[in-house]
Amino acid sequence: MARVVNTDELAKQLAQRLGVREAEAKHMLGEMCSCLRDTLAAGRPVELGDLVSLSVEGRPELREDESGGFSAYAPNRRELAAAPVGALKIALEKSTQASILYIARGSGAFRDVLADHFGRRGWKLVHAKDGHEATGRLDRAPPAAVICECSAPGWSDLVRELKGNPHTNWIPVVGIRAQGTADDVVHRLTVLPDLVIDEPFEFSDFIRTAAAEIAERVTAAQHDLRELHVEMPGTQTARREACDLIEEVLFRCGQPEEFCRAAKGALGEALDNAARHGHRHVECCTIELRMILDPRRLVLAVRDSGEGFNHAAALSAVRGIANRSSQDPLARAAAALKSRRGDAKEGGLGRMLKLVDRIEFNRIGNEVVLTKFLPVRDADTSTNPRAAASLAE
Repeated sequence: MARVVNTDELAKQLAQRLGVREAEAKHMLGEMCSCLRDTLAAGRPVELGDLVSLSVEGRPELREDESGGFSAYAPNRRELAAAPVGALKIALEKSTQASILYIARGSGAFRDVLADHFGRRGWKLVHAKDGHEATGRLDRAPPAAVICECSAPGWSDLVRELKGNPHTNWIPVVGIRAQGTADDVVHRLTVLPDLVIDEPFEFSDFIRTAAAEIAERVTAAQHDLRELHVEMPGTQTARREACDLIEEVLFRCGQPEEFCRAAKGALGEALDNAARHGHRHVECCTIELRMILDPRRLVLAVRDSGEGFNHAAALSAVRGIANRSSQDPLARAAAALKSRRGDAKEGGLGRMLKLVDRIEFNRIGNEVVLTKFLPVRDADTSTNPRAAASLAE
């Protein structure tokens, strides 16, 4: 079922486009809708340039009566007829011609087999030799899916552009990684495709896996879920760049500035902890970051390659003194975890607890998952999920 966008969301987008306050944009949108409603109710057609032509169908009916005259009757039913015009019509026509963008340095038998396979299923394969050429195609006709060789120049910039934009984040990206490069050292922050397939592989296996990923994401609700998967070295520069990237994505998704700052601050603490405690400041070690944003919450998962720590014992100690102390449970948990990390002051975990609603660890303690619930926009909402903040094992 398609997601319905209400007037509040339209007003918010309008405010961002025009650089005005949301209340002002909402008033402008309301006045436009009022004029549109009155004009259509009066029986006059309306054409919105580059968008749609609207008219109300249903004319009065003339019937012959017994005296030989005619009487006019109002229509039994009046319906709104809409037809796309201009830029919208062109965009819709293009969208029916679904294409898969294939990025590879050269053309060969594999590209021909891909083109034949997808062509027999109604998909058009468009070939680009590098990520920069592919980026130029995005403005003209966004693809339904992307398949790219991870050795093609500019592929990472293209994936970052796709996944960092909320309007294209849903486009599935399948990466083909050359044999022997899976364990290469990561030298800079890289936004990864949704699925990475390592060479060598049988074509049937590749197409089965890739097609399943493409089909799942293409048929999913495009704007309800946004995901980002990042790899980076443990350098301070890469960690700062990751925080800036997440803040930018959240802001472009329409989240409040305060929410974006808090998420960025918590993520910075998590990445610093991974570099300091998980990698012992060995900068060539890889840190993984995953972001999931849905209509209810933001989830940030940070994983390092360290040996972890015994967070279960720390939490057990907290539970053991729960009845002997009136101190806030979250503060006790932060203190116990801080002592396990060896921090002298409040510690990164304590600071994170002030910025997010839930912190979870995997069993060995080398992955932390931060959850922050989105601001409740409706004042009538009975339960604020942020009130249920917890530190889970």
